Formats: sequence, structure tokens, C-alpha cells
Amino acid sequence: MLSVPLNAQHVGVEDSSQGPWVILHGLLGSSRNWGSCAKKLGVAASVWLLDMRNHGASPHASPSTYAAMVEDVRCFLEVKGLHKVRLMGHSMGGKVAMAFACQCPESLERLVIVDIAPKAYAEVHYAKEFKAMATLPLSMLSSRKVAEAHMAPFVEDAAHLQFLLTNLVRNPAGGFCWQINLPALTAALPHLATNPLQPSDRYLGPTLFIRGGRSHFIDAGDAALIKQYFPQSSIVTLSTAGHNPHVDSSDDFIALINQGV
Repeated sequence: MLSVPLNAQHVGVEDSSQGPWVILHGLLGSSRNWGSCAKKLGVAASVWLLDMRNHGASPHASPSTYAAMVEDVRCFLEVKGLHKVRLMGHSMGGKVAMAFACQCPESLERLVIVDIAPKAYAEVHYAKEFKAMATLPLSMLSSRKVAEAHMAPFVEDAAHLQFLLTNLVRNPAGGFCWQINLPALTAALPHLATNPLQPSDRYLGPTLFIRGGRSHFIDAGDAALIKQYFPQSSIVTLSTAGHNPHVDSSDDFIALINQGV
């Protein structure tokens, strides 16, 4: 499978006693969403923030599958000469990280999965967001405020709406355009909602699952499933956080990561 060269940002110190962090964002996100977290981790570590294919400044390419994204990450590490990394993935990026860990365990020192479980999810989780973006009249937009007003009835949470709008950029030909590959990601939704792991997949290295206490992406019934795939895993809940613990409970999130739980 052909890989694409992923756009990446690097922060932090080059010389560290532990492997570098490599962070994979979630669906409709980008490396920008993890900038604040990366700066805090970068005080004592090397941190790489990746844009997944069809997101951020990375190339638009088909297919948008977990197999393709795993290969993108593998090739990125190979090109950069990164070995024994500490891999962290959030939401969709967490699924990519889980699949990568099971397929390339020799490349990892540690695995952190943020608010996602190794299971299938209903596509309805993303229906409103994709409808809001698909119906936005890009060529007729005069400002981001107009876009915000158009999308607000679909996306009631103001912070989440601003997150989606980070993908809206100026079109050199006039108006606005989506930086993400919206058609490809829309077509890929049924696949992205699936569990990327096979029943026989295992990662035996140290693994931390961080759950948002106000999120429903990891529930009590997922603990046994997580242990099945990741026998050396632990699950920690940040009670005041939603689906984005690195934003909602930033200080507690960083403290937890630095503890090496």
C-alpha cells in the first residue's frame, strides 16, 4: 500500500533519556489541536505532531483506511529515523495507534490511547458535523462569522464548532474552502467507525488508556475488551474531562502522562 508523506511539527528537546512522543490527532482534527499539550510535554521530551492523511497540511489521498494510515505512520518513523517512540493517539488517531502497536510493536516504547476503545462506533457520532460542513456554501461566504452562524444549528456546542472551523481556510481563488478532504472522509465514515483490530491482535507493551469522565467513548463494559487486546494496560479517568481530556483537563492530563502510569 502506498504511503503519503505526512506533514509534521516538532517541538521540545532533541536529547532525551526516553523515546520521542509521536501524537496522532482525531477525525477532523490536526496537529494544531495538540500544540499546547506538545509544548508542555516538550519541556523534557522530543514531540512530533502529525497531520493524518486528508487532514491538516498532509496530502489528500485515497483510501482513508486504518491500514493506509498505519502505513503512513510507519513510513514517517522510518524516514525520520525514529525508534522506540512513545505513541499517543486520540479518537480516530487512537484507533490508528492501536493498530500500529499490534502490527509494529518493536517500534514502540509506550502506548497512550486517549478516549477511544478498540470497538466499532455508530456513524451517528459524526453525522451532525459532516452535515454542517457539507451544506456550508463555501463560495458565497464573506467571513468566518457567517460560516459560524450557518453551522451553529447543527453543532450546538460552541467549543466543538470552533474546533470544526479550524479546518476552514481562505481559498486563493476567493471565498473559503475546507483544508480537510471532506469528500474522502465522508465516504470513509463507515470504515472509520469500525474496530481496526482483528480478534487475534495483541500489544504486550505498557499501555495507558485515558478516559474523559464526561465522555461516552469508553464505558465500563470496555475494560475487558481493552485487556483482551492490551494485557499490560491500565485505564484512568479524568472526571471533569469530555472527549478531549488534553484540552478539558490539560494540567491533569500532562501530570498523568508524565507519571508514566
